[in-house]
Amino acid sequence: MTLTKDILVKYIQSETGFQANKCRLILDIILEEMKKSLQEGKAVKISGFGIWKVRNKKPRKARHPSTGELIHIDERSVISFYPSQKLRSFLNEHWQSYSI
Repeated sequence: MTLTKDILVKYIQSETGFQANKCRLILDIILEEMKKSLQEGKAVKISGFGIWKVRNKKPRKARHPSTGELIHIDERSVISFYPSQKLRSFLNEHWQSYSI
């Protein structure tokens, strides 16, 4: 199942007892601040969870997978997520319980 904004709003509402519209506003404010920081080139760090960073990729030549035609890919910015060691450990411990 995908975690959506609606699910997060419902979770915040159940944990805080706030009205849904107030929870949505809180979540929107948090996400907007994250977007602003990334747009300014700043990293977003949530302790115990991870860091989002903007990386600049250089222009390069590549091949179109269907046609094999040589194409040019412009310089661009991408967002990379680096999970914290705490999150990695948590996921690795719980992932092993699902292995066959």
